[in-house]
Amino acid sequence: MFKKILLLLITSILISCASLPDATATLTKDVINEGDAMHQLNISLVNELFNEKKRD
Repeated sequence: MFKKILLLLITSILISCASLPDATATLTKDVINEGDAMHQLNISLVNELFNEKKRD
């Protein structure tokens, strides 16, 4: 009886393992690229503001 319960538990644990979708890697890269683009835009805007203040 104990062996059957143990086998059932092990089987259910193996069956219930979750996996990540294939699109996760692509989505992660896209989010990183978008974050980098936003960072560069922010730097450009700050530099433009600084240069404008310096001219005044």
